[in-house]
Amino acid sequence: MTTILKFKRKNGDYKYTKTNLEWTTESGIHYICYPFLIYKDEHSKTYKLTHMSCGALICSTSYLHSAKYIATRLLPLPQWLLPTQDLVNHMTEQQKRYCTDIISRYRDETKERITDLDKNCPFTI
Repeated sequence: MTTILKFKRKNGDYKYTKTNLEWTTESGIHYICYPFLIYKDEHSKTYKLTHMSCGALICSTSYLHSAKYIATRLLPLPQWLLPTQDLVNHMTEQQKRYCTDIISRYRDETKERITDLDKNCPFTI
């Protein structure tokens, strides 16, 4: 199984952008491993994986482990280090497909199920 990134758990303010691209500041427990931020949306009761530099939502998951795992699998793409929201426009079609496949395969899966899926994951960069 892929080694999961070490996210630092923090309690305090964090920022992200909403669909209107305006920065929103919230306060509470969140997890940071640059370039990713994970926080729990209290309205939808889901974990949100976001890109720290631009605040854009990458995906929503039911489990914290799923969000951490997806971030781990996406990190090898160098575009995540760009400080801009249009970083996806700098990806090749293969890289975009890789991101979509990883997110759809592992979103909302339990830790045990992720371990099973990881054994046979056909997606690589």
